[in-house]
Amino acid sequence: NKEQIQQILGTALASLPQVKGVNNHMGSALTQQGQAMRWIMEVLKKRHLYFLDSRTTELSQAQNAANFLGVENIGRHIFLDNITTPEQLQLRLDELKQHATEHKFAIAIAHPYPETIAFLRHVLPQLSKQGFELVPVSKLV
Repeated sequence: NKEQIQQILGTALASLPQVKGVNNHMGSALTQQGQAMRWIMEVLKKRHLYFLDSRTTELSQAQNAANFLGVENIGRHIFLDNITTPEQLQLRLDELKQHATEHKFAIAIAHPYPETIAFLRHVLPQLSKQGFELVPVSKLV
């Protein structure tokens, strides 16, 4: 219910005073519930926090709720590691770079899988040489 959701979120946020925004990486089922997402956005609005929608489901109501309540928000463009082979990771990175080139920015999300971490350690240094800049999500919201 509303009180439980807001209390749990409030307690979690109180333990992270440096936080600037939140993300729903593991919240696919909840993000489909418009009313619950409005309750969450009420908490974020009071704390002046943004919301990054991982878009782990096409049925997400998170950004609709955020927009309705005036909470700054943004959604991811690329899911980097649904498949963790080097070829697929490179394909997704290429898609990310293409999106960034066309739209001036792009957001990717990923898991802390060993394969993903190894891949990123290898390719991230090359991105700045290619004209890309990594920035915190808070700069894009």
